[in-house]
Amino acid sequence: MSKVSLGSFAKPVVRSAPANQNIPVLSITKYEGFVRSDEYFKKAVHSKDLSKYKVVHPGDFAFSPIHLDEGSVALSTQHGLISPMYRVFDVDTSQCFKPYLARMLKTEPMVQLYGTLGDGSVHRRRSVPWERLAKVEIPLPPLDEQKRIAGILDQADALRRLRRRALDRLNTLGQAIFREMFGAPAQLSVLSQDQLSAGWKNRKLGDEIRLQRGKDITKSNALPGSVPVISSGGVSFYHAEAFAPGPGVVLGRKGSVGNVHYSAQDFWPHDTTLFVKDFRGNIPLFVYYFFKQFPISQYEASSANPSLNRNNLHPVDVLWPPLKLQSQFCTRVHALATLDQANQRAENAANSLFTSLQHRAFRGEL
Repeated sequence: MSKVSLGSFAKPVVRSAPANQNIPVLSITKYEGFVRSDEYFKKAVHSKDLSKYKVVHPGDFAFSPIHLDEGSVALSTQHGLISPMYRVFDVDTSQCFKPYLARMLKTEPMVQLYGTLGDGSVHRRRSVPWERLAKVEIPLPPLDEQKRIAGILDQADALRRLRRRALDRLNTLGQAIFREMFGAPAQLSVLSQDQLSAGWKNRKLGDEIRLQRGKDITKSNALPGSVPVISSGGVSFYHAEAFAPGPGVVLGRKGSVGNVHYSAQDFWPHDTTLFVKDFRGNIPLFVYYFFKQFPISQYEASSANPSLNRNNLHPVDVLWPPLKLQSQFCTRVHALATLDQANQRAENAANSLFTSLQHRAFRGEL
């Protein structure tokens, strides 16, 4: 498969924000691509002064120069404003099928390559200029072949999304049972006499569980194995060694802040997460559903660069039920948890299939 430089068929685009127009502000994420900033972060994280922001149209590509090595590049499907930090470009559609390029730019080999392109001494803040990205060589078969490859990957991606929706539905049922039995964990109120009699207590969150930051590991350093490495977005890859025993609960600390993950087996919590180091006698499955209800994003350490600090969570006042009620809850959701694990395995298999197809597609083997 022939390769050509990205800059041979793509050119930078700069459009200034129009005055007095109500246009949504967008952000680029590693997993979701373009998202509405206020909806994704649950609050405004952008500047109030939008005069220097850029306009993106459906069909534009954009990337974050300082987060490109994390995969922050995407094809826009909507009209919006983006931070002046982002770089926007468009392609010659007589040479390139945009959905094909969008898939290509997110492949693992490309993301690893981006990490070698940046300027700067601080790894997590190295910036990749357009001029350097434009020199990257892209496999570019004939248009019909690009469309065929994109179609195959779209079908595999649809399977991944189907598995994710099944998991989401199970989580919704479990959360409904939690609310029925315990209410909202963030709403501290005076305990009723019935709750006091049942053993409920007003506690600091850190008195009931202790959180710890995960440990960094890269896929290139991982050894072949079956231990899931859980990042803020979920299972990223697998390793031969575990860093924490299962069952475990993992919170997104950076990137996908506030995501909550459960692992029935031993696991490796990534540096982008916090994990429950000590359950202090509480039931892990209950703690998982507790955090699914908990407004984690309210306790971010920074709105400019959202991250989660355990020291902001440990002092939070919570109403905490006794083990007997936790056990009753877990009995009710046990069947859901079993289905959840089965669907998680199916989702992981779908993700592996998608990754395999990606590698084969861009090597010309499909």
